[in-house]
Formats: sequence, structure tokens, C-alpha cells
Amino acid sequence: MSIPANTVAGPSGHMAMPGESTAATSATSQIASEVSLVNNELMYQTTMHVARELHKKGLLSTDEYKDLEAVFTEKYKPTLGVLISSLSLDYQGKQSDV
Repeated sequence: MSIPANTVAGPSGHMAMPGESTAATSATSQIASEVSLVNNELMYQTTMHVARELHKKGLLSTDEYKDLEAVFTEKYKPTLGVLISSLSLDYQGKQSDV
């Protein structure tokens, strides 16, 4: 019995399955995951930028800002955002209290 070139024998050697590049599937999955991480990071950074601006203008208290930061950190799970947020500087270059 011959197996067409575009199929792969299963673990038992008897079952033929349509061939699909697992490398391509893995790469596509990894790219999709990375795109998702970048999108989450961008959403977090954008949201926290707006929150910082509102805080600077006195429209958000420090407690409200910290509450928003906690909510959006949980929602977006940023990889760099927490580091950047903790290092945020105010417009005069001094360490911010948020």
C-alpha cells in the first residue's frame, strides 16, 4: 500500500492523515500570541497615559489612579507596562508619586 506524498502516517504507521506543516502552524500560533501581547501592551500604555494625564490635571485622585492601574494591569497583563508605569516621570522630570 502506498501513501500519497502529502499525507503522514500516524503513530501506528497504519493511519494516514492529511499532511500539514506543524512548523507553520506553530509559527502562526506564536506570531498570533506575540501580536496579542503587543496589542495588550499598547492598550495598557494608552489607558494608563490617559489616567496619568487625568491625575496630573487633578481629575483623578492618587487612590483612583492606583485603582485603575490595578484593574488595567489585571485586564491587559502587560509585560513592560508595570515597569514603565512604576518609572513614570512627571513633566518636570521628578519621580512621580504614581
